[in-house]
Amino acid sequence: MNRTFSLARLTLAAAVACGLAAAPALAQSDEAGKLGSITIAIELDLDTLDPTQNINTHQRSVYGHIFDPLLTRDKDGNVEPALATRWERVDETRWRFWLRDDVTFTNGEKFDAQSVKFTVELMQGASSQARSYYNEFTAVEIVDDYTVDLVTKGPYSATLALIADYLNAVPPKYYQEVGAEGFAANPVGTGPYMLDTWTRGDRITLKPNPDWALGTQKADEVVFWVVPEPSSRISALLNGEADVIGQVPAIQAAQIEDSPDVRIEGAGVALWPIWGGLIVDRPELQDVRVRHAINYAVNKQAIVDRLLRGYGRVMGQPCPPDTSCWNPDIEPYAYDPEKAKALLEEAGATGMSLEINFPTGVVPQ
Repeated sequence: MNRTFSLARLTLAAAVACGLAAAPALAQSDEAGKLGSITIAIELDLDTLDPTQNINTHQRSVYGHIFDPLLTRDKDGNVEPALATRWERVDETRWRFWLRDDVTFTNGEKFDAQSVKFTVELMQGASSQARSYYNEFTAVEIVDDYTVDLVTKGPYSATLALIADYLNAVPPKYYQEVGAEGFAANPVGTGPYMLDTWTRGDRITLKPNPDWALGTQKADEVVFWVVPEPSSRISALLNGEADVIGQVPAIQAAQIEDSPDVRIEGAGVALWPIWGGLIVDRPELQDVRVRHAINYAVNKQAIVDRLLRGYGRVMGQPCPPDTSCWNPDIEPYAYDPEKAKALLEEAGATGMSLEINFPTGVVPQ
């Protein structure tokens, strides 16, 4: 039988084009605690439980259970209220957010405008992976205890998306008491769950936050189980050791598709596009004709059809279709190897070689 379930704020590892998520036979219920313990097999352990320092997607799949964001998204990707009840664009560079006044962190510390200011400033710090995004904000100004303004360098259309995707509030007093390392190992948030135990390289176990202000939890316990090898994750799903798995390589999806007791889903490309970056200050890539040639030489549709078994779509720009910065008038580069060769000859780069660097473990295949 094909049954589905939902948790409050279940945020799985993104499954797009190169990766898929799968879930087994569990009955859906609106009754708190009905689902008991849920085990989610993930591909990588976390480096930290501090959402202000590491914003990789697999990290955020866990953060979403411990922390509440200022804004969130519905199933169609639209921005919705969370810790902020409403917002307004005051002028071209100033955004104002009105905050909930009934939220506390799990240590009893009150959530307020100072929490937002402190969180953003941490994300702008030299050690934060979020710095390149959050340096777009030039100021965080407290209007009153539950109203805060974020000021951008200039008109910035992606402001709400940036906040919805990355801004998870942390408690200033507790963070300063335990320090960055202490918070990374034992975080405090306002989210639906709170840290119970973390055995590095194995499991992160979360228990319900009894004072969660934004909803009702659907599980008594959520366990993130680190299983790096894809075949092992699939086996864990099929034999019932795991309830949900993420990052299923498309080439192995058939094992799940053929099972009557589990389902497999792909999410929107906005969550995890596969892309290759061309660093233009490298000598080999400074000529725009070389960069164009590389694009014309890659048969992206063949990658989607053959390597990804159709779980994906070709992109022609960094912004996927379900994001605010997508431009529908920009088409993907056509696959044209002859044009690529001609451009390389024109640029005098026919004998060129490139070193390609890529991460392992984050994107399947």
